[in-house]
Amino acid sequence: AEYLSPELAQEFKAEREAIESVDTEVMFIDAELVRADTTASAWQVSIRFKGKYRDLGDKKEEPILEIWHLERSTSNDAPWLIVGVEDLIES
Repeated sequence: AEYLSPELAQEFKAEREAIESVDTEVMFIDAELVRADTTASAWQVSIRFKGKYRDLGDKKEEPILEIWHLERSTSNDAPWLIVGVEDLIES
C-alpha cells in the first residue's frame, strides 16, 4: 500500500480478497516509458509493461500488456505512487 494511491490500494485489496490463490511465474517482462509530464505540483509518468506469464496450475501461458501511471509530488521528498493501472489485454 505504501506505493499505491489510497484509492488504488482499496481497489487492489478488494480484488485480492476475491481470489483464492495465485500461483504464477513471470516468464519475461519489458518496460518502456511512454509518457512523462510535469505540473506545478506533480511529476507524472506512464510505463508500459509487456511480457508473458505462466499459470503454474494449468501451465497456460498468458500475455502481459499493462500501462502503469505513477505520480510524485514536487514538494519535499515525496515517494512515487502508482495512481492507475490499465490492462490492455481484452478479456
